[in-house]
Amino acid sequence: MYDTAPSGMTEYLQGSITSIVPGDVIVLQDGGAGHVAIVNTVSAPDGNGTKTISTVSQNTDAVYKDITLNSSGSLTWSGYTVKGVVHDDQNTSSSPPSNPTQLSFNNDTWSDISLLKQRTDGGMDVHVLYGGVGTPFTNSSTLVRSLSGSDGWDWTKVKTATGYFNSDGWEDVAIVHQRTDGGADIHILYGATGTPFTYASTFARSLPASAGWNWSQMKVVAGKFNGDAYSDLGILHQLADGGIGVHVLNGAAGTPFQNASTAVNQLPGTSGWDWTKVKTQTSGSR
Repeated sequence: MYDTAPSGMTEYLQGSITSIVPGDVIVLQDGGAGHVAIVNTVSAPDGNGTKTISTVSQNTDAVYKDITLNSSGSLTWSGYTVKGVVHDDQNTSSSPPSNPTQLSFNNDTWSDISLLKQRTDGGMDVHVLYGGVGTPFTNSSTLVRSLSGSDGWDWTKVKTATGYFNSDGWEDVAIVHQRTDGGADIHILYGATGTPFTYASTFARSLPASAGWNWSQMKVVAGKFNGDAYSDLGILHQLADGGIGVHVLNGAAGTPFQNASTAVNQLPGTSGWDWTKVKTQTSGSR
């Protein structure tokens, strides 16, 4: 395979592949011959944290889609022994490879607008207005997904934030949905090439009332708060004295927001803080 990665590139050996994005090179071996393949697409993770990879062959224009990356950092490709992945450091997984200043749900370099429109059954339809050259947001087809009331969705009980929560190159939408106990369930609509937000599994984490969470006392915001490759979800939660408890759910590969400890700071009412009188804003990249 390779003993050291070329200049400006990083090698991830099989079993420790922590990130993979379009443009990376998979190095593998079949019998005595070595092969490489260029990563074409990377899906959002399923409920087990497994991503599906498609590649373009070095010898043909065929696209292979029977490749998976599990949450332990191992690639599986039927018929081949995977050695590892070579990653171009300029093709950063912390933002879309094409333009890190753009925030795009389908990774086409233009920022988009997502709309959650209330349905007649109380749920919501998810629409996207796509950015583009010239006059943006003129796409005639906007509906990408329906979240019906019969499946438990309630448009009046959601708060949202956007970010690269699993850092796969596509921006995602976090939905903080009120639970029946008054707490919150965190869902993620994952961005993707083509039509975003269609990945079936959305649930990421529960914040139950029994643990002190109250959806009605939350303000949410997204940002890269701890300096890694993933966007995080910040929650400003009202304290008993009217102040603010600051919490962070960390983005991560696989299923984000799984960190057990979330509290990072308190701004107590006794120091003049009033949760009802603050608005949120983040600086820099989401």
